[in-house]
Order: sequence, then C-alpha cells, then structure tokens
Amino acid sequence: MNLSKKGILIISILSLFVVGQPGCTSIKGKANLSNASIESDTTTRDLNVAVVPVNNIPHIRCIAYDKGRGRAAAKGANELGKEGAIGGLKLPLYALLQCNDPLAGAMIFVTLPVLVPACGLGGAVLGSSAGAIGGAIKGDYKEGPMEDIGDMVNFADTVSAMDNLNKALSEHLAKTGMELTHNNYTIKNIEDVTHDFDIILKVGITRLVYKGEIERDPDISFETVVHVEVTDSAENTYLSNRYSFSSKEISLSKWNKKKGQPLQIELNRCYQDISENIIKEIFILNERSLVEFLSE
Repeated sequence: MNLSKKGILIISILSLFVVGQPGCTSIKGKANLSNASIESDTTTRDLNVAVVPVNNIPHIRCIAYDKGRGRAAAKGANELGKEGAIGGLKLPLYALLQCNDPLAGAMIFVTLPVLVPACGLGGAVLGSSAGAIGGAIKGDYKEGPMEDIGDMVNFADTVSAMDNLNKALSEHLAKTGMELTHNNYTIKNIEDVTHDFDIILKVGITRLVYKGEIERDPDISFETVVHVEVTDSAENTYLSNRYSFSSKEISLSKWNKKKGQPLQIELNRCYQDISENIIKEIFILNERSLVEFLSE
C-alpha cells in the first residue's frame, strides 16, 4: 500500500514536470522572436555606403551690390516721418481753433490729451511709409559682378577658380556618417561603384553665390545649394533632395590678411552643417523607410 502511494506521488510529479515543459519552451521561443525583431530594426546601422562626388562644375557667382536704395528709403522715411508726426500733433489743435460749436469744442478740448499723441503717432506712421516708398523709388540701388569693382577683383578671381568643392563635401559627409551611424562610408567615383554597396549617395554643389556690399571694407557672405540623390547599386532612386546654407559675413580685409582662412572656415562649417542634415534625414529619421527600400 505504501509503495502504491509512493508510486502515485512519483507519477504525479513526473506529470507536472512534463506538462510544464511546453510553457518554458514557449517563453524561450518568444525571447528568440523578440531578438530577431530587434536585429531587423538595426539593419540600416551596418550598411556599405558609397559617397560619390558628382562630376559637375558648380554655378559660382560673385555679386557686388550697393544699398543705395535702402539708404535712400531710410532717409526719406525718417524725414517724412518727422513731418507727419508734427502734422499729426497739430491736427487736434487746428480742429479746436476752427470749431464754432461750443459743445463740440468742449469735447475736443477734453480729449486733447488722447488725440494729440494718437494723431502724432498716426502721422509718423503715414509719413514713414510714404518716405520709404518714395525713397525706394528714387534710390540708387546697384548690383554687378565683383570682378568689376576694384578691391573685390582679387577675391572674385580666387573663389571663381576654386575646384574640388564636391570632393571636399564628400569627405565631410563620409566623416559625419561615421560619427553618427555604424555604416561604412567609402568615397568613390561613379564608375568604381560595385554591387557590394547597399546605398549610393551622389552629392554635388549646384549653386554658390558670393555677395559683398560696395563699401570701404565690404563684408562678404555666400549662399550654397547642394543636390543629393540616394540610390542603390541598381540605380533605383530612394531620395532626391536639395539642401541650402547661408554663411556668416566675412570682412574682406580679414580675408586678405589671413590669406583666405576665414572663408575656408565658413566653407567647412557649411559642409558640416549640410552633411549632418543629410545623414540624419536619410539614415536616422527615415531608417524604417530605408529598410523597406532595401528589401524591395
């Protein structure tokens, strides 16, 4: 009888152990599936990326301009604004002197502390607006090529002859990509790109405009437009976009004194800013879209 009870107890324990096995297996299976899901989400962090400098000549312009029109507008606005303010201040007093109705005159007199400032402000606004319009019409705003303006000639000649701009941008782009993602970036010419690359970034500066005001020591600034096309090795296009950048102003005398170093610093800042925008937009913000693109 005792043996029978022990046998039943052993059988019960074995039964519980066997029944419990599928639950353990199921939990382990879910863990494996979870790990697989995480791996699929991080596939774009380990890509072979070819950065290709486009073989184009950027459209470079050097513009000298004179803010004569702006100065004329400001001067006209200032003068007519003063006249309008004075006229506005006089208006309530003139109305009081011309008023024949004692009741109306009393009303004007009581409200003079409010009317005089209000009319003065209104006259100043109207006068300034009229002055700005008139000054702009009569202004002497001029714009022309830098190479026609004495002290800007050397600057224009130097920047117009700049080359390898796309290569410099590509180098910054590859370096920035290494810092922000786990991808492998290689700078290649388009004819050297093979099917080993998952993504191809074609980058090229399409427009570079330098501007400087005609004055004793002009400040120079520039605006850049960069075109980026993202494809795979089969030339399927994933993204095509433009990125722009506006520099700080650089004193021409400082540029000459330091042999162009301030300009190079601004160009590097331009490359860095655009590179970060490109990497973040393509490989970070659009990561899931990129996975779908590569899996097609």
